[in-house]
Amino acid sequence: MKENNMKSLIASILVLGLVGFVVGVGTQAADVDVTVTPQIVSATVGDGDVDYGTLAAGDSAHTNTAATPSGTALETQTITSTSNVSTDIVLRSSDAAKTGELGVTNWALGGTAGTDIFVHSYDIDATGTPSWNAFPDDGTFDNTNTAPVVTLVNNGNTATLDLKIDMPDTITETSVHSIDITVVATATN
Repeated sequence: MKENNMKSLIASILVLGLVGFVVGVGTQAADVDVTVTPQIVSATVGDGDVDYGTLAAGDSAHTNTAATPSGTALETQTITSTSNVSTDIVLRSSDAAKTGELGVTNWALGGTAGTDIFVHSYDIDATGTPSWNAFPDDGTFDNTNTAPVVTLVNNGNTATLDLKIDMPDTITETSVHSIDITVVATATN
């Protein structure tokens, strides 16, 4: 009986040794490769310059046609996504400031033309007759259109931007005025 018990004990030790060996062999370390790509949200505008030309009080001009009332050339702008994520484009327009001088009468951005008040509008990806959207008048220098005007899904996607000005009905300051259009790119939610 002692011999059988001894054989059972030796067999149990061998089995436990093999189990330990198998468990020991099965516990190897493994690497996990982790990468991260930073989000890039940006856009460019080409050519970045619009000249409405010389306009009289009450006139209008836009970039969607080669022959605006002032005879200026076609100046449709192209917005290009340089983002690596889907990008919403938001536009802002400023008041019209007398170029190079402070403290003079600026033309205010408004919904209706008036004395030293002009209307500035835009159209995105016009096909045929533009559907003009007036930049909102919110009483600040930068009038903000808070809703995206277009979403550019991929890097390199483009949208065309046309601009239109309706001159003040009455102008008290006849110097050259400048208007800033800001194109803002934000990540699509």
